[in-house]
Amino acid sequence: MPITVQYASTREEIYRWYLKLWKQKIWKVHLLIFCVPIFLIALPMVVGKKPVDIENILGSIAAGAGLVGLMWAYPLLMFKPSPRTVTADESGITTSIGKKSASRKWAEIGAINESAEGGVIISVRSGSAIIIPPRAFYSAKIRADFVEAARNWHRAA
Repeated sequence: MPITVQYASTREEIYRWYLKLWKQKIWKVHLLIFCVPIFLIALPMVVGKKPVDIENILGSIAAGAGLVGLMWAYPLLMFKPSPRTVTADESGITTSIGKKSASRKWAEIGAINESAEGGVIISVRSGSAIIIPPRAFYSAKIRADFVEAARNWHRAA
């Protein structure tokens, strides 16, 4: 039997999720992206083929910082405050916001976790996530039933 919840996310919830994910693993990607422009500019200077140019080094640091800043801004810029509907059933998760909708099979889902605040985070293997805040559930029992059913369907897939 499908389970459906409706809610509207806030930028704060999206930011908190991204910060948690950043602390777990994304910081490594950001560090690499920050360092690549510096490495590309500094390498010829280190091997002696080019004189040291502080302006280029500072420019590459700014470029790296700008790229990392864009990665931080992306989830907040792509944020949609419109009401969202999420339905979970035996085949997977379906979500819709206004006229846009998407479906994911359980095989595409990486994990179903509960947040410290009582929400549910459904992580997609591609790196995105569906963040369902606690207020989407009328009671703790309904949230627990949703999580249990989703995890059972996910394991069975």
